[in-house]
Amino acid sequence: MRIRQPRRRVVTPTVMAIAVALSGLLGIPDQARAEGPPQFRAYWVDAFGEGIYTRAEVEELVAAAVAGNFNALVVQVGRRGDCFCNRASMPRTQAAITPLPYDPLDTLIEVAHAAGIEVHAWIITTAMWNSSTAPLDPSHAFNQHGPAKTGYDNWLGARYDGFLRESASASANWFFDPGHPAAADYIVEMYTSVARNYDIDGLNFDRVRYPDLTLPAWPRDNAWGYNPVALERFHAATGRTDKPLPDDPQWSQWRRDQITNIVRRVYIETFAIKPELRISADTITYEYGPQNPKWGSWENARPYREVLQDWRAWMEEGILDLNIPMNYKREHCTADGPGCFGNQELMYTEWNEYAKDHQYDRQVAIGSAVYLNTITNSVIQAREALA
Repeated sequence: MRIRQPRRRVVTPTVMAIAVALSGLLGIPDQARAEGPPQFRAYWVDAFGEGIYTRAEVEELVAAAVAGNFNALVVQVGRRGDCFCNRASMPRTQAAITPLPYDPLDTLIEVAHAAGIEVHAWIITTAMWNSSTAPLDPSHAFNQHGPAKTGYDNWLGARYDGFLRESASASANWFFDPGHPAAADYIVEMYTSVARNYDIDGLNFDRVRYPDLTLPAWPRDNAWGYNPVALERFHAATGRTDKPLPDDPQWSQWRRDQITNIVRRVYIETFAIKPELRISADTITYEYGPQNPKWGSWENARPYREVLQDWRAWMEEGILDLNIPMNYKREHCTADGPGCFGNQELMYTEWNEYAKDHQYDRQVAIGSAVYLNTITNSVIQAREALA
């Protein structure tokens, strides 16, 4: 497979900050930054709050990025089967954005590029919808392939016990099943349609995995993926006829492969559209790193086993340009205690080290959760990621 070569304009290991600018707090002079390796300094900009709903918000966002010495914005344009844009396979969002002809993504690209800032389109991979009330647009995937549909037309992920939603809450998520071929095709098109129609600098995968919330009987194994069509495909591929348990090794690997196939297809198909486009993913780093004695290997660590996300293999194969581990840890937590689960300071270090050591000639930018930390501890984590 042909592999994208690293672009000169952006990236190598550094920090991805959420919500606040840290680069000015790191004590690194502008000249030193210019003389060092290239950096990827970015906000994640979620679309559940202000940021891209109006042109004024876009201009304010870009101005904040410029003031913070950021060089990229990773902006959520796809939330739950919708798009904050006008020219994609997903329908335009029904959120209260400026009416047509306003296009949030077009406007962001225009303003950000004028300021020398890259735009990476962030899309939630497997989320279909998150309300008990159906979307207004009849073309939305939830209306076309949600719980009201049966047979091959139903694309919903199902849990081992038949449950179809993240929880009983009215705002709980419904999911695409990556093992349903039509659902997988649709997911790939979500990404490639944005690549075809917009002058973006990158595509960003989020939730490119199976859902959390497994069952008590299988606390370490994923209990999702039981859409009947997906099961039929598994049977056809393996010759089996049973309903596999969540911890069945063959079944787990088959589901893991469905996620990897989506990443691979997006990488290859977007290369044919825009070879310079960077493909990134916000990857899972639950609890301790794989090198910790608690796990002892990547195959026992939680991303691989619990959410069936083999991001190490994606890096090794070269189907990601940039790995952005969501290393969301509380720096002040060094042991179990109030508000603390385990030694999160160590967890942060272990995952940083593991991501660094498994780049395979690709690149890594650590995603730090500044919303979980004081400013002082956020700076500590940012400096560690840079180091």
